[in-house]
Amino acid sequence: MTDCAGACVNTSTDPKNCGSCGIDCGGNICKAGVCDPCNCPDALICCGGSCVDPQSDNNNCGACGNVCDTKSGLTCENGLCCIGGWANCSGACVDLESDNNNCGSCGNVCSPAGSLACHGGLCVSKTCEDLGLTTCSGTTTCVVISNDPNNCGACGVVCPTGQACVNGQCT
Repeated sequence: MTDCAGACVNTSTDPKNCGSCGIDCGGNICKAGVCDPCNCPDALICCGGSCVDPQSDNNNCGACGNVCDTKSGLTCENGLCCIGGWANCSGACVDLESDNNNCGSCGNVCSPAGSLACHGGLCVSKTCEDLGLTTCSGTTTCVVISNDPNNCGACGVVCPTGQACVNGQCT
């Protein structure tokens, strides 16, 4: 609560004192100290006069105006632009089908390293080569060189920022 001209008000929700004393929302609601012309439900945000879900909206991914380049295969995954079909695990885009540290779901680690590999979202006890995958030098991580942006087409070939690896080519 804040003292605004002798009155005790909640500047997080008061449309006549939104964010601080004297800021009038002009008929709109005050949500978390910001005037909201959309009157969006809690999980949504107001962007350009419309309520959008920042967790999945390709034109407002994570924040208003943050556009995922869908032509390059990026989609909004929990507020982060990721390669289509990949997941946002703790702020990083990962392939749940082949990532040994996030196999099938975020945080599901295939261990012990070297004896288990993630394939099809499951930890299996086969070598990468047995699964038709590649093991890059100096690592025990299986990679799918046809769609891994850090090993695109071959181990160590890193796609430039904003590009995806599709069929072993950075695009």
